[in-house]
Amino acid sequence: MLGGDRVFWRGRHAVLGWGSPLGKVHRDGIRVLTACGFEEVDRSTTRVPAFFWNTRRAADFPAIGEGLPLIRLLPQASTDALDDKVRCARLLNAAGFVAAGLVPESFVDLAALQEILERSETEQQEEAPWEEARRDRRRRRLYFVKHRFGVKGQAVRPMREDALAMWLQDGISHVRGRSEQQFVVQAEVPPAVDASGRKFVLRCHVLVACRPASPPAAWFHRDVITLAHAARYHADGTDKAIHVSQSGKGHPPPQLLSELPPTHPAADESLPAHLRGLVTRTLAAAAPELIPVPRCQCATLYTLLGLDVALSNRGAPVLLEINSHPAIADGTMSGVPTAVYTRLVQDVVSLLVLPALDGAEPRAGGFDCLPHAFV
Repeated sequence: MLGGDRVFWRGRHAVLGWGSPLGKVHRDGIRVLTACGFEEVDRSTTRVPAFFWNTRRAADFPAIGEGLPLIRLLPQASTDALDDKVRCARLLNAAGFVAAGLVPESFVDLAALQEILERSETEQQEEAPWEEARRDRRRRRLYFVKHRFGVKGQAVRPMREDALAMWLQDGISHVRGRSEQQFVVQAEVPPAVDASGRKFVLRCHVLVACRPASPPAAWFHRDVITLAHAARYHADGTDKAIHVSQSGKGHPPPQLLSELPPTHPAADESLPAHLRGLVTRTLAAAAPELIPVPRCQCATLYTLLGLDVALSNRGAPVLLEINSHPAIADGTMSGVPTAVYTRLVQDVVSLLVLPALDGAEPRAGGFDCLPHAFV
């Protein structure tokens, strides 16, 4: 028996131990759900909610089981194939994404990376004096060290090649057996910059769902959010706010892709199609790990992914990372107009929730179907 009551509570349930069923939904999004008959109840209720859109810590439901919500998030063991930066890097490296220019050059085996940098240093020392300028350019190459479970940019450390070599030497010597598993290193992609000279990142939302009597499906939301960095870009700059989108203060207001001026590098009308293609290839590569088998055939298992995509100086989209519990109208996304997220919640409800509860015809709203994601 699966839970099918339109109820939610705040905080942690007194008996079940589950956190708030709608912990990821912002205030206006909850209003969307209450307009559909959902009601707030006491945390001691014996009624099992039909719908969970929860934070990572609130609950982690299995793909099969009794007494579970009818519409719930995919197990974290599945979505971590993309959310876990180490697992994701291994998966996409194996699928040839680096060679295709779809992701930055990414290193998971840090001991092997250390050997590469040491060999590079030896080769540089053997170069003729007139090669000094080229050697200095290589030493200034920027890398990003990311913790596998880092969020909101808190665990991202930009490092030049020399600093990275020292970090690897110190880190691997005293945390061997852990460092290779906890971090991924990405090389910088030469970025496009906006009219103010800032790097920017594109936040894309992608819905993945396994519905009863249907094959897995995915949809890309047309409301792509453009987030400019706080500081202007300089290739040799050391300020973290230059290179990490969440760092620093005084960020320009976020804009939707559809709102950008024609001179913006991301205003190319072909970009949305390229973004959908990038997402389709990513989901196709991740499908064996992302889609659980076996899974409950009576429930709707889903995830809303937040993908951060950069634009190279050649105008090509490059996937930086994926979040399985992306911020909604708070945290790093608090500057985004709440109407953007209210529309997103409404579209998820119309596409997944009401069809599962009422048998209503699915309405995609701002979602575009990705028909080849799981073929």
